[in-house]
Amino acid sequence: MAVERIVCRHTPTPVSGSGIGLAASTAVPSTWSIRHKAARGLGLVAAMAFAAAATGVAHTAAAQPQCPVEQRVAGMCLTMGLRSNLPVVSDGKRFMSQPHGNTRAILDVARAVKRHGTLSYERVPALRVSGRTPLQTTRRYDYRFPESCGGHSFTYLDDPDLKALGLHRGQQFILDVLTGGGTFSAPRLWGVNDQVLNETTPMKFVAAEGSEGGLGLFTGTYAIGFVAILPEKTMREYGHAYAAATSKASQCMEVFGSDLAQADW
Repeated sequence: MAVERIVCRHTPTPVSGSGIGLAASTAVPSTWSIRHKAARGLGLVAAMAFAAAATGVAHTAAAQPQCPVEQRVAGMCLTMGLRSNLPVVSDGKRFMSQPHGNTRAILDVARAVKRHGTLSYERVPALRVSGRTPLQTTRRYDYRFPESCGGHSFTYLDDPDLKALGLHRGQQFILDVLTGGGTFSAPRLWGVNDQVLNETTPMKFVAAEGSEGGLGLFTGTYAIGFVAILPEKTMREYGHAYAAATSKASQCMEVFGSDLAQADW
């Protein structure tokens, strides 16, 4: 059984600016761009070093992970273990807990938000997804469903390497990364790269060994992605809220017509 070998905490870095409900001086961790070179024989350590050098990301003293130097890889705190960090398997994907939400309902809502929402372009500096930097601009669609459909407000983020659906719940923005940041991302909470924006939710980067992930003869270390560090009670609360909101909204698809196609998301 795989065990988590390294557990580190990140010190958030204050940033200013606007974004998805992003208040000035919101505390968010710094972002690294990870190039998936491990499968090509470079190994995860070399891949992270390559990413750090290629992107020129500067790590200030205030943003350094709070862990011993010997537990850092290319300046990043690293946790190991696919099964220990994502123990639940559902529909071939791994989750931190029993998944919240229905895949078809979530995708239906995402399509409706993209088709009927208000389009804007912006950076989301608090977003933590492997392979992305805070400077990337993404398409953002905002839509509030009618009261008869739950009256919930959703945001859909869409660009070639990221598709994510977010629920606005008071000050929180619960983000379900549908695709992006690697093959482990999937609809439903709480999986790889799912997170909560607009509050200081720590994220940790997880990696695993090929022998643990069922990759046949490949036994090297490979990147999985970021996972949110949330109390179990909070994880259930947010998960149930997201599942209920997407379920209610998806029951009103006749409002948007029956021609919502797979290509729409």
